[in-house]
Amino acid sequence: MDLTEIFCAIDDYCTQQKINWNVKILLSGGSKKKPKISVKPE
Repeated sequence: MDLTEIFCAIDDYCTQQKINWNVKILLSGGSKKKPKISVKPE
């Protein structure tokens, strides 16, 4: 394997993982981020 083939294999793997991650988030009902807490000055 030359360097270009290795890079392409890694890129393909990362692209697939990103797709899998997005599908998992969509199927679980969205992002689980906590709401931002704002501090109001008095």
